[in-house]
Amino acid sequence: MSKITFLFLVIFYLLLTLFAGGVSLSTFQEMQVCLFFVLILGIPHGAIDNILYLSKHKISKLRFYTIYLAIIALNVLFWLWLPSLALLSFLLLSAYHFGQSQFTNYFQKEPIGLAMFYIVWGIALLSGLVYFNIEATYQLLLTIDGLATPAKIQLTLATQWILIATASLTLLTLLFFGIKRYLPWEKILLEGILFLLMQVSFFLFPLLIGFTLYFIVLHSIKVLQDEYRYLIAQKIVRSLQNFVKLLLPLSLVSIVGVLLIFGLIYLQWIPISYVFAFLILISSITVPHAYVMKVFYKA
Repeated sequence: MSKITFLFLVIFYLLLTLFAGGVSLSTFQEMQVCLFFVLILGIPHGAIDNILYLSKHKISKLRFYTIYLAIIALNVLFWLWLPSLALLSFLLLSAYHFGQSQFTNYFQKEPIGLAMFYIVWGIALLSGLVYFNIEATYQLLLTIDGLATPAKIQLTLATQWILIATASLTLLTLLFFGIKRYLPWEKILLEGILFLLMQVSFFLFPLLIGFTLYFIVLHSIKVLQDEYRYLIAQKIVRSLQNFVKLLLPLSLVSIVGVLLIFGLIYLQWIPISYVFAFLILISSITVPHAYVMKVFYKA
């Protein structure tokens, strides 16, 4: 069992104890708690995209930042113009990114269809999050300006069947990987148990708490660990302290930017909801980051 898996289990049981003991949070309190951890631990895992990409590609920093910022700007316009399509695209991209970061270290040689497996695993993860928190999800969707929100019964049925289909396909694919010896059976068993625990956490905990538990522990911290090991191997950093210093500049810029935009929404200078703004901000960071990580993991 890895340290990250152990940390997930510790926090899972701690949260289980707290909520079983009668702890109750309002939606606003959940958003505050989750936003804090996303800003402190989630944002930094994408704060060295420039260093990761430039370490393997001979392009100027100016060109990299220009392209990176252009992608962010186009993504913001996409959300404002076609929010429904932007949300669907963001979910699919996130599904791929989550699946890749979860499994890519296992494979020395990529089997055919691995990219599709990443997407299917990620969709199974996200559809479970939505299905077990259908009421909270539906209420959040209603706050997104211009979004064609389906009826709650339609959303429930759709996510139910998507979860069944993708979870079944994930299981069959993992069994196939085991039979073909792409993955050792102990890794398959571990990932199966971990996936089940994630779904249980989505069922037991509120929407934002369940997602933040996965996003921070099993995704962000894992990616930070991968990045740290790579930078150590490349002798770009020599210690954990150096690594943290490397994360700080763009992390602080991103955190200040997010808080500034939320402040402008609070003052009603930006006429959109907090949820809509959060989705735009997170997706704008995720889109270029997912591409950089795809290149990073292939390298």
